[in-house]
Amino acid sequence: MLCHVVHINVCPWQAMATGLIQDILMITLNIKAVMTARSVQWGRRVTLTEVANATGISRMTLTRMMRQTEYSTGIHQLDKLCQFFQCELTELVSYFPASPSSVTSFTGDMAAAGMR
Repeated sequence: MLCHVVHINVCPWQAMATGLIQDILMITLNIKAVMTARSVQWGRRVTLTEVANATGISRMTLTRMMRQTEYSTGIHQLDKLCQFFQCELTELVSYFPASPSSVTSFTGDMAAAGMR
């Protein structure tokens, strides 16, 4: 899972390590939905093993990407998935803007933790 970085004076990894960022994750991966759509479009079942073999991304990693909302992935893995599924990044990834209250809470929590 990727994490949208708000312009705040803190390292995102530090914020994730302290658990402050967990409530404002705003980007999700739609691998399962894209697999299902391609199965219908291509007229055959697309399996996780097939995706893993074609992309070089292990089945375990793909499973984590599909199940863990907090999974952080890299641009290279997203590129490989887009190439395999022949899709745009916007089909593979969804963005949900955080509510202003969660961002305010996040910055307040960071200040309280001395991270600002």
